[in-house]
Amino acid sequence: MDYLIELRRRRRENLRRLLCNYPTQRDFSEATGVAVAQISHILTGFREMGDVIARQIEGALSLPMLWMDQPVDGGNQVSESSVISMDERKLLDSYRYLSAQHKDLVMDLTLAYCKIDKVEEIEQKSQNNSNDAAALHVYHN
Repeated sequence: MDYLIELRRRRRENLRRLLCNYPTQRDFSEATGVAVAQISHILTGFREMGDVIARQIEGALSLPMLWMDQPVDGGNQVSESSVISMDERKLLDSYRYLSAQHKDLVMDLTLAYCKIDKVEEIEQKSQNNSNDAAALHVYHN
């Protein structure tokens, strides 16, 4: 198969995979700076994704360079945690403008909320296990 045809297919498939992490093409567009029309044209095959757009997407989403060019099944995995959402990008952009003191406060608050969420998660699991045990006891009696 011709190298350019294969490269275009890879980029289109990788774009589809990335889009799965966004509610709409518009959200993806805002996160990457690529126009919605361009995204649509690439997906439909009306236009091909060039090097500039591929590198722009990789940079905006903090993906390794040439990620868009990798085979879909060749260890080119993308998880939800590896892609920065639009809200996360806005938060990061705002964070950059904070003073060092305010950055420390944000970190402290973030860590505190993570601990709270973890405790709540453990309590919920414990509650579910208690309910399961009670249901199992009733079932066996």
